[in-house]
Amino acid sequence: MMKEFKILLSAILVFLLSIVSLTPVDASSATTYTVTRDRKGFFVVTQDAYLPDQTILNLGLDSPEDLHLDKDDLLYIADTGNQRIVVYDPSIGEVVREITYAEFVSPRGIFITEDDELYVADSAAEAIFRFQLDGTFLEKFTKPDSVSLEVTTFNPKKVAVDNQDNMYIVAEGVFDGIIQMSSSGEFLGYFATNKVVLTPTQRFQNLIFSDRQLEQLSDRNPISFTNVYVDQNGIKYSTSIGENISNVQKHNTNGSSSIDTNYNVDLGLIDVYTDQYGIIYAANEAGLIMIFTADGSFIFAFGADEASEDVSGLYSELNSIAIDSDGRIWTLDGNKAFIQSYTPTDYSQEIYTALTYYQDGQYAAAVESWEEVLKLNQLSVLAHNEIGRNLFSQGEYAESLTHFELSGNRWMYSEAYWEVRNVAIQQNLPYVLIGVIVFTVVWIVVKQTNKHYQYLATPTAKLKKVAAIKPIDDVLYTFNFFKHPLDSFYYVKRNKRGSYFGATVLFLLFFVVYLNYTMNKGFIFQFVEAADMDLGAIIIGFFALFVLFILSNYLVTSINDGEGTVGEIYKGVMYSLMPLTIAYTIVWFLSYYVTFNEVIILQIVVWAGLGGTGTLLFLAVQELHNYTIRETIKSYLLTILFMLIAGVLFAFIQIMGDQLIQFIIGLFGEAFRSVFN
Repeated sequence: MMKEFKILLSAILVFLLSIVSLTPVDASSATTYTVTRDRKGFFVVTQDAYLPDQTILNLGLDSPEDLHLDKDDLLYIADTGNQRIVVYDPSIGEVVREITYAEFVSPRGIFITEDDELYVADSAAEAIFRFQLDGTFLEKFTKPDSVSLEVTTFNPKKVAVDNQDNMYIVAEGVFDGIIQMSSSGEFLGYFATNKVVLTPTQRFQNLIFSDRQLEQLSDRNPISFTNVYVDQNGIKYSTSIGENISNVQKHNTNGSSSIDTNYNVDLGLIDVYTDQYGIIYAANEAGLIMIFTADGSFIFAFGADEASEDVSGLYSELNSIAIDSDGRIWTLDGNKAFIQSYTPTDYSQEIYTALTYYQDGQYAAAVESWEEVLKLNQLSVLAHNEIGRNLFSQGEYAESLTHFELSGNRWMYSEAYWEVRNVAIQQNLPYVLIGVIVFTVVWIVVKQTNKHYQYLATPTAKLKKVAAIKPIDDVLYTFNFFKHPLDSFYYVKRNKRGSYFGATVLFLLFFVVYLNYTMNKGFIFQFVEAADMDLGAIIIGFFALFVLFILSNYLVTSINDGEGTVGEIYKGVMYSLMPLTIAYTIVWFLSYYVTFNEVIILQIVVWAGLGGTGTLLFLAVQELHNYTIRETIKSYLLTILFMLIAGVLFAFIQIMGDQLIQFIIGLFGEAFRSVFN
């Protein structure tokens, strides 16, 4: 029934599109969607980047695990089950030769060097084999004699070789990192290692367990690598499976990664390859092909995992990926033992062309190319980001700001705005200095002449008269707390100064300032857009927090000989909010004019506001309840504990209430069906 509904829905959608569309279009031959990321980091469907090309099924493969391309675009396939290397020529559609060796047991990884030599990693044979491309055997590498490898098994499953013939090996069960061996088979160390990411439970274990107990734990090994690759320039790449790490890394000479592909989720990458322009192609174990720029920025992804369907582009077990000189992608399904190729579309080729222009320093040409991409996809985050980068590189900082904002790149927006602001400061600094001098002179002249003529006496008296009006005086009374907080709270307690009206006005003022601070900061520091916020939850949470604090503090202090009433606590809390109100206002204003380089200024202002309000709240409880410092601290701790208990109870009641409502609805529904059926 569901399948028929989907077919009907698809037919209706096609019919509607045929009505509203005036331009005839060709249907895409893609069997999966291509997805990219929007400015908020969510995956969205975009134009097809690649289309399925050849599906090769007749090679007689058995559980193949790896493939590689030589300079002539011949495919070398590790036919693991048949213990051989198959060499396939896509241009003629035939197998041109097979490479076999008597000691092959389970050849799982292959690599072809710039010197046209073939390396084969055989985990079951516990060796690396080196051949000429015609199949002539050259050398065998086994486990090196090294103290570091004495207790480590040597079961190489993937291998890559740099321009100095140093080998980089991913071995089964090795958690210390990628094994590095010299051309003579000497162990050189571990080239790169994934960091251990501890869970909260493991961090707690570190605090209470002894060293011996920690050594017995088996869940503290680093995440192992799944593959390794060396490009034509000798740059090393690797893939890993695991959360909270970069699943694909581009390594520096010291083994660290020069790119950041940590998306806080497990991308499940099992193979990596690059083309002649440095574009990074990675294969996901679930059948997804992910493509990144040379600096690690995500471009797009396509593919799917569907073991029950024999459709081009759908995999049951995607094992390996390679890119030929024409930009075609070649992939290997190890379970169904077939090879699938893809050809790039105009959309992806235009993107690669633009990226190449940027790498070559042709920024103007890159901008033109990215504008062509925008004609195909106006919402392309990558296009806007790259246009911004190219404009930035040309010194067109103001023009780049719009594109960085559209792409959500706050870091580069900050860098560009710093340049724009610097130019503006240089241009306007003389006028600012002149204005300061003029203002200072006028201030001194007015101050000196007013001593003799008293022409400001009348307006000053009127202002004081207005400020003395009871409601206004109650609001302005908040500034007295900056000078004499204890005395001010004493007068509030005795009802000599302040009022409920003044406290409420200050509370509402803080509420407006808080909303503005939360939802309306400058782009650089507004990490969550207002459209993505739950305004109702923010408002309810804001008022609920204050109500809960006031009631909790009253209940706690009422059983601890506190003298303050609910009303006095209310006024004391509200009159304590002015430091934080001022701090949030300053931060909101400055957020439009500072960059990440000056973020410390905003942090200092916020902490000063929190410190000021926190101090006043402490003094309010102390004075209103006539407590000592020790009793005040105890009161605060009990208040917080009471608030936590109340929060847990409220959550429990809400959950049970939802279940009760669902039970009642189900009960009446069943009764209704029983009566009328």
